[in-house]
Amino acid sequence: MEFKKKMKINMIYYALLVVIGAALAVLQLTGYMPEVFLSFGCAYAACGLAMLIKNGRIMADPEKLKKFEIESTDERNIMIYNKVIRWSYLIFVYAAAAAIMILEFIGMKEAAVTVALTLCALFVLYIICYAVLKAKG
Repeated sequence: MEFKKKMKINMIYYALLVVIGAALAVLQLTGYMPEVFLSFGCAYAACGLAMLIKNGRIMADPEKLKKFEIESTDERNIMIYNKVIRWSYLIFVYAAAAAIMILEFIGMKEAAVTVALTLCALFVLYIICYAVLKAKG
């Protein structure tokens, strides 16, 4: 797929984030959602808007677009990105395991179970993603 087409697809995704974020914020402000959704809505909208602006500027300038394409498809950058993902996953797993033990130790069983279930969900997601990517070859 052409790089510019991928960028346009990403722009649609970021616009969708803005819409979802705004909808969450409005639903919370009108009383249909708990307070936490205002934070999520604002965060989604802000991130989506920032990425729309960034990618819009890149797509408007052919030189910036070519430079960004080279940076995005460079094998070294892809390797670094994949390594960052692996490290982030491992750090989260170890931090969650430590949090489970600490929460259990201080008597916060419900919080420990919540973290444990989140960790289990992450493991299931990992297994699913691994199977799908392995099948793609």
